[in-house]
Amino acid sequence: MPPSRHSLSLSIGLAALSGALAWPLIQINAWLSPYPGHLNTAWVMVAVAIFSVLVLAPFVRSHRFRSLRLLVLVAGSILVFRVAFAIPAHVEVEIFGAAGPFILAGIAGSVLIAVLVWLVAPLEVAPRYWSLAIVAGLIGGLVFYRALASCGVSECGPWSMLPILFGWIIWQVLVGIALHIGSETKRPASTPGLQGF
Repeated sequence: MPPSRHSLSLSIGLAALSGALAWPLIQINAWLSPYPGHLNTAWVMVAVAIFSVLVLAPFVRSHRFRSLRLLVLVAGSILVFRVAFAIPAHVEVEIFGAAGPFILAGIAGSVLIAVLVWLVAPLEVAPRYWSLAIVAGLIGGLVFYRALASCGVSECGPWSMLPILFGWIIWQVLVGIALHIGSETKRPASTPGLQGF
């Protein structure tokens, strides 16, 4: 019998905890930054792995190949975030001004995460699952842009990274809410992504 569905409050709490746990990783990165290439982006990958375990893994309620599903969620999430983080540096968006690439990155990240969870968990979803993922990404991307703009990106020290940490937490909470509410449906069992896997 699959694990029971977790509550919305638990989804929000786990997402907030996941985001907050990035703070010690930021400190580690700052301590080791004098050494070129040392943990330059590793803390981001670890933070994404924590996000996968705390926020996404509870949606995997099937016991079939559960460990493999969790590994795919972690690996897939890291790939999604690498793509999303690359968007502001390589994509120009005319709408929303300077915030455009960050909003696009937020939407791309949340929608790709939604696709990943839908396929791997797998989930039975309502149409609002996708619209909520887009809204979560739009708001989260805008918050993240404002956070980055507040400290000048390249000059962010460990303490000035707090606004970025706040943006990271907000994005995770919004995505957790979108996944939770959007997956509340009574559709037939044949609708999830990889139901037979």
